[in-house]
Amino acid sequence: MKKDKILTKKELKEKLKKYEGILSPSIIEYLNDLIDLKYSVLREDKIDNKTRHMVSNIDICNDIINFNIYEGAMKIFSNNKNKYKLQVFSKDSKMKTYLSVKGLINNEVFDVFSYYDGNINLYSFEENDSYWQDKINELEFKIKRIDESIKEELPERKYEDYIKRKRIKKMFEREIEFIKNRGDLSENDKYIAEVMNYYADIFLNEYGIDNMDENECTNPSPTLLPEKEFIKDYSKIKVRKKTYYF
Repeated sequence: MKKDKILTKKELKEKLKKYEGILSPSIIEYLNDLIDLKYSVLREDKIDNKTRHMVSNIDICNDIINFNIYEGAMKIFSNNKNKYKLQVFSKDSKMKTYLSVKGLINNEVFDVFSYYDGNINLYSFEENDSYWQDKINELEFKIKRIDESIKEELPERKYEDYIKRKRIKKMFEREIEFIKNRGDLSENDKYIAEVMNYYADIFLNEYGIDNMDENECTNPSPTLLPEKEFIKDYSKIKVRKKTYYF
């Protein structure tokens, strides 16, 4: 998507008039509905894929996509501005369009939503005990392999190698202990989870987004919440939802 300044609703309506007689009445109506923010440009139930692909190659389409996503997001946060404490940062210039929404709790700032150059980012929390159990099983298997290797009588094995293996085993054991005793979320984390999930649900419903592709991006450190990324790839837009597990 081109990094153009967002046109106003009036400018888009005037620009769209030039396509009357060129595009079918149904497509003109569809594009007008997007400008009026009747629904999100990402809703797949409003237009078939063949028509969507054709429309995406029309010059005015980039302007309408930019307007629909940016103004649609601003509308959602305006309608819900009193529910949670948020900071909204936006930049609309000839160079780029950018929208970032942060949540606030005490002195902590966390991501809620962002949109830049065709990329939409959402965030959520999800309880997932099976993930943690799989992690424990994986670590226990690695410890077993280390124990087996230590028992092997190899003349060429150096003392330094033995110590290294014992150190790695101890690290894995600490990870298992951390996972088993990780406890519940703090009150701050519970609030962050509530805000993230609230807005992620609104956007996914508003955009009609489902069947997102999973892209695992688990953090290597046990002291951080593991995460996965879910992606929905449109022709000109990518929607990413980063989910943290606890």
